[in-house]
Amino acid sequence: MDKYATCFAVGIQKVVEAFNGEGGDVSNKKNKNKTVDINGFQVLASQVTKVRKIFTAHPDIALDFKPTIQEVKTAYMNVLLRVIKTLHKPPKSLSETRLSKASSELSELMKVGFKLDWLRLKLDGVSLERKKINVDGSQERVKNLELMELSLKYDSLNTKLDEVSLERKKKDDTNDSRANQVEEHVKNLELMELSLKLDSLERKKADDTNESRARQVEKRVKNLELMDVELNKCCNSNLDDLAWKKSYDAIFFKQIEDRVMGVEFKLDSLNTKLEEISKEKKKADDADGSLVQQLEESVKNIELMVSHLKVELDKKKNISSADGFLLVD
Repeated sequence: MDKYATCFAVGIQKVVEAFNGEGGDVSNKKNKNKTVDINGFQVLASQVTKVRKIFTAHPDIALDFKPTIQEVKTAYMNVLLRVIKTLHKPPKSLSETRLSKASSELSELMKVGFKLDWLRLKLDGVSLERKKINVDGSQERVKNLELMELSLKYDSLNTKLDEVSLERKKKDDTNDSRANQVEEHVKNLELMELSLKLDSLERKKADDTNESRARQVEKRVKNLELMDVELNKCCNSNLDDLAWKKSYDAIFFKQIEDRVMGVEFKLDSLNTKLEEISKEKKKADDADGSLVQQLEESVKNIELMVSHLKVELDKKKNISSADGFLLVD
């Protein structure tokens, strides 16, 4: 006999003792616990409605009931009412202990002859529902745990995502900075390239200018050469005509010849330098420009000298002509 059966027997014994008048004033208890007979069972007035419903729904419930002592029958009926009340409670409000106790009491009731298969089915249904609730509760707890785990994973992923986003932002900022540096470097290279092109154009322009100046110098040199030829012719003619003049005239013309020879030498030197300039003018633009300017100045000086010599020759020629006229006279 398990502990629930022992408790059940003790409970039945207490009910019997109460009805037998043991342990107290029997008259007071009878007045306090007035009973009504329902199908051979003495039940309290407050229990009449419930007991009648049981016999109406299950007329054969007590056909095989064994006990004959009224007090014992009443005690078993009270136990039956308690079990029915327990099984009508919401399954989630019943503990495993309470259901186990109800199962033991139901077994004892069936042993004494109550036909309670319908109540056993009710107990099994409540127990199954309770287990389902427990399973659902366990599943819910598992789901809650899974949700908590997912929440933690989600938070962890969010944290990692934030870290990755921050790292990516840093890299993007670094890449943007590098891109800006590259763009700036490219712009500098483009500016350098443009500057080189401008320098090349300026140099080409300077080359064209120098070439033009060189052509002008060559032209002037040729003109000087022609002037030199004419001057030589003139000087030679004058020297032939005035050979008979005085010695100082011969000396003077000799000096003029020396000057003319010097001019011819300078012209030859200028021609040589012009040829050198034509060959090397692309190597040193600034130096070429300076040389061309010097040559232009030299040519101008020579032109001045030649002009001066022509004036002097004209003067001497006039003087010689005057002397010739005097000699003829």
